[in-house]
Amino acid sequence: MRQDIEFNAEGTTLRGWLFTPDAGHRPFPTIVMAHGFSAVKEMYLDSFAEVFANAGLAAL
Repeated sequence: MRQDIEFNAEGTTLRGWLFTPDAGHRPFPTIVMAHGFSAVKEMYLDSFAEVFANAGLAAL
């Protein structure tokens, strides 16, 4: 499942997607993904996050 999330870090609002497994119990082991410079989250990271979620991991 994908959720839009938003949180504050030292006065800056950060937004992202949180992918979680459809089955299992919280808290899930979580992978924090970063897109690097001059990229955005819409550039294929969701495909990797879905694979992680299907394997029982959360991905942010």
